[in-house]
Amino acid sequence: MSNCTYNYSKRTEARIKILLFALYLLTTYSLRAQEIVAGDSLYSLRFPEQEVPIKDTAYLRQLIKTAEALQNRESDSARALLYKALRYSNRISYMPGIIKGLSGLGVDEYRRGNMDKALKYYAAALKICDTISNRANFVPGIYNNIAIVYHYRGNYNESFKYYLKAIRIRERSGASEEGTPLERLYCNMAALFSDIGEHNKTLFYLKKSEQLAKERQNYNILATVMLNFGSTYARMEDTSKSRLYFLKSVEIAQKNHIPTIEHKCYINLANLSLQRGQAQNAITYMKQASAVKGNILPYNRIAEAATYGNAYRYLKKRKLAMVYIQQALDIAGKHNILADIQYAHSLLSRLYHEQGNYGLAYEHQSKAWSLSDSINNKEKTEAIVRIESSYRSALKDKEIAEKELLISKQQSTIYKRNIWIGIALICLIGAGIFIMILRKNFRHKQDLKDERVQRLIKQQEVKEMKAIIDAEEKERNKIANNLHDSIMIQFSVVKMNMSALLGEEQSAIPKQKIEPLIRQLDAATRSLRKAAHYLMPDMLLENGLAEALNYLCNSLQDDIPFTIRVEQLDNIPRFGEQYELVIYRIVQELLQNVIKHARATDVYIQLSCSGNQLGIDMEDNGIGISPTVSLEYMGLGLKSIKARIQSLNGNIHIRSSDKGTSVAMEFNLENFSKVI
Repeated sequence: MSNCTYNYSKRTEARIKILLFALYLLTTYSLRAQEIVAGDSLYSLRFPEQEVPIKDTAYLRQLIKTAEALQNRESDSARALLYKALRYSNRISYMPGIIKGLSGLGVDEYRRGNMDKALKYYAAALKICDTISNRANFVPGIYNNIAIVYHYRGNYNESFKYYLKAIRIRERSGASEEGTPLERLYCNMAALFSDIGEHNKTLFYLKKSEQLAKERQNYNILATVMLNFGSTYARMEDTSKSRLYFLKSVEIAQKNHIPTIEHKCYINLANLSLQRGQAQNAITYMKQASAVKGNILPYNRIAEAATYGNAYRYLKKRKLAMVYIQQALDIAGKHNILADIQYAHSLLSRLYHEQGNYGLAYEHQSKAWSLSDSINNKEKTEAIVRIESSYRSALKDKEIAEKELLISKQQSTIYKRNIWIGIALICLIGAGIFIMILRKNFRHKQDLKDERVQRLIKQQEVKEMKAIIDAEEKERNKIANNLHDSIMIQFSVVKMNMSALLGEEQSAIPKQKIEPLIRQLDAATRSLRKAAHYLMPDMLLENGLAEALNYLCNSLQDDIPFTIRVEQLDNIPRFGEQYELVIYRIVQELLQNVIKHARATDVYIQLSCSGNQLGIDMEDNGIGISPTVSLEYMGLGLKSIKARIQSLNGNIHIRSSDKGTSVAMEFNLENFSKVI
């Protein structure tokens, strides 16, 4: 019995301890969450060691992406997801997740109108960025968020500085999935210049933003750009263009579910109607704005209330106008938005003046003037315009100085680590050099081997080409000798016998019948002689290449429909017969192709020799070589001609158009085995 009681008391005690520990964890986490909301020590967040499932970075990125998507519609759900992502990222020391979580919570506080808390979150995120290597992916987005806060507060000078820093880093580092896109930065900078009345600069940045947004199909930015175009043209008093851009923005916002932009467009359309004196149309647009569903920024609610009040003032419904304008003043005062506070006081002054209450009208107008002077003196908008171009270089110098200061502070702590890194680096460099030497030697040997193989292949190809050429020339010699020594002799004998018949007085065959036959035999004999010479040019063997080509062209002239001109610029020396014969055949083949295909009326051949360089140029004014014709479009074919030239280590260059063809050939006589 006592043992049972003892065991029971031990179990009870254990349960109480577990309950107390759970209560401690819950209390600790609750207190810590309150510190997070308050923005205390955000850069050193630590969460209680409780059972948090460790997820991979892909899961955390998706968690943050989902939270960002929900911020426009379900801010509370987005806030919960950001806390969760921040807690998990801190658990596994995932710095990008911590940065995105802090930045996202800053955006959430900004949307709720808590400017100071938003700035604390952004400052914490920037401190984390200083600990990572790829800070350029995140810093522009944080700078952009800080600039937006200062922009809404009416601190244009600080806003300009942060926008410019963000643009500079993003332009230098390029696009990134993690960071704010450049088109958004350009759009926000344009909005700033629009607020200070610099419309040319506004349009310049808007056009750059529009181009990038269209290229990347970023419809959220594109809707904002259209909205800002409309606002700018409204300030330039071009109401037709302004209304057109507002309607474009509404269309894009509705199609892509962007409630904030749609809401703001309706407010701007209402203000355009008020400029035209159409108060009832303004009320219609404001009802459309109020009907927009989604998470609307509190600053948009200021504009909504002020526009409602101004519209009812136009309609002489002064009590209702007073309620809305006072509502706008309260919200603007809560968030310390100077420009909206000034506008609300200005509206109240007009309203009291219309009611005849000149004292209150003067009081509110004085406040509006005071705020106007404060904003103008504080921002120095003229100075912003002057320093836009020079600010980039000054900013660069400042960043360099900050980096040098940071490096000097870190040198004492990283000295030993650098020594070990240096030793390891030396070892790695030594190993790398050794591997590079081995690799270089291997590549050198492989290159030599490949070079020898290519040389052998080329030599084999040259031998095969020379064998083919020799076989062709032997066959031509055989045919030429057969024509000259056999058929031509037989033709001559027949001619002699027939000529003898002409001398006989009592010939059985009339002379008028024999004479045409003798003339035909003469023509056939001349054709055979030309064919024999074409196959084996005696002139080439006796007088060299230049004389042979002259003779060839002269012999062809009577049988072709165009003129051939041959010009010899220099003295052409004799070189090996086999090389002269190959070059002669190449020119002969090119001439045949001109005869068959070119439809030319003039052919020009030029021979030159400078030093050991033999040059042969051939031009015609024919129809050129069609790009659809294959390499075998002529005779032996261009491929065969190139192979012959390569067998002599020569070069060929062909240029062709519908005005003719030019062929340039070059040969180095030193490459020939014999020069005479």
